[in-house]
Amino acid sequence: MPVDKSTHSIHIAAKQTAAERREVERKQRKVITWWRTLPDSKRDPYYSITQLAKLIDVPAASLGPVLRELGWQREEVRIDGNPRAIWLPPGAASQKKPAGRPRLFPNPSTH
Repeated sequence: MPVDKSTHSIHIAAKQTAAERREVERKQRKVITWWRTLPDSKRDPYYSITQLAKLIDVPAASLGPVLRELGWQREEVRIDGNPRAIWLPPGAASQKKPAGRPRLFPNPSTH
């Protein structure tokens, strides 16, 4: 019996998508479990992707989309003068410093 190639490729793509989705969900469960079991005293305000990959035991290359889906935010900051990408857990305050020079006078309406 001949196989209809158009529907056959759709079924293969659907299976790959389902398998990929299961893998993403597995990684999400690992992140959630790690974060929930981590005491507040041990939580850092931000993490590098390599730190997270080692702590959670997930490849760094596939971790970004998983973190984004869980509400983590990626920021580009300068640490020791070098640009770095950091990941902030959900609800964490931004680590970015304000851009530009500080005001000469704190309240411009008084001067």
